[in-house]
Order: sequence, then structure tokens, then C-alpha cells
Amino acid sequence: NEAYISFTGYGRKELLGYNPFETGLSEKDNNTQELIDQLKTKGRIDAYSTIMRTKSGNIRYLSIDGRVIGPEEKLEILLLLTDKTSSLERDLDKIHLNNLLEEQNQQYKAFLESTQDLVWLVDPHEFRLLRFNHSFASTIKNTFGTSVHKGMSLLEVVTQKNVDYWRNQFQLALNKGENQFEYNPPGGQYY
Repeated sequence: NEAYISFTGYGRKELLGYNPFETGLSEKDNNTQELIDQLKTKGRIDAYSTIMRTKSGNIRYLSIDGRVIGPEEKLEILLLLTDKTSSLERDLDKIHLNNLLEEQNQQYKAFLESTQDLVWLVDPHEFRLLRFNHSFASTIKNTFGTSVHKGMSLLEVVTQKNVDYWRNQFQLALNKGENQFEYNPPGGQYY
């Protein structure tokens, strides 16, 4: 049909009477015989993945569905080709992006753990811990005697009389951005 002619880049006369191997659209490989055998034995193929080269040399990734049709003396193969190139390229782009993000995430984690600074991220509404580094966890453990874990509220760590102080510190950080403060814990150290 016209869609096939347009897709391949060949003219109708260049395609009629020739198989895809003779036109250069496809190359015979180990899977070619498997495809032919499956058509002969089952009379059909479903979602068979292959590569096709257009007349201009572009590589296209296809899914082929096919049926053997017609009377016994004049069997024909009806093929439906679905171009999967764009979706495959999108999938490859997603994989590449995910790999880059994972690499950046690993670098970020390595940075967090390499600094002596206390680093923590909290949910802005409930002040629950989303992420923290080892320096933060060990300081909280040594200062308050509490082991921190993801999801816990930092307000659970401090004594009840200090809850308002810390709530105000969090609010300042949320409203102003970067915020510095000093805190004198029971152990007498300033942060």
C-alpha cells in the first residue's frame, strides 16, 4: 500500500516482485529462518521484532504481525508493520536520563556523607525528616539521645519546652530561605 511505499522510500516498481532481502530493506540473519519456519508451521507471526533499512539508509525498528492467507495453491503472506522507532528512542532517552539522574543522586549522596556539616531535609508542613546525613544523625544521637529515622518529626527529638523555638526556626528557614542560628543544647555546645 501507499503507507509502505512512503515508509520504505522505494517506488512501487522497485518493490513489486521482490522480497525485502533483494531490495535491501532487510538483511538475512539467524532470525530470518525462524520467522519463515514460524509462518510455515503456525501460519502466523505476532509482534515479531526486527530492523529495517529504508532506501535513504535510515534504520527503523519494527514489530511485524503476519498471516498466511489465500487458497492452498496460491498462498500469500499478509504483513502488518508497526514502526516502533520513536517509542524505542523515547525509551532509550528515558533510560539515559534515569542513568544520569542516578549518577547525580549518587554524587549528591556522596557529598552529603563527606561533609561534617549537619544536613537534613524536612517536609515543610509536619517537619518530618525526608533525608539527612550521618553527621546530622550522630549529632542528634549524641545531643538528645535519640536515633533519627526517615519520616520522624524533628519536633519529636527536642524537649517539649523547645518545640516552639524549633518550629520558629523551621518557619524562618521556609520563609527566608537560608537561615543560621545558634542552639545551646544540654551538653553546652553551640551549633
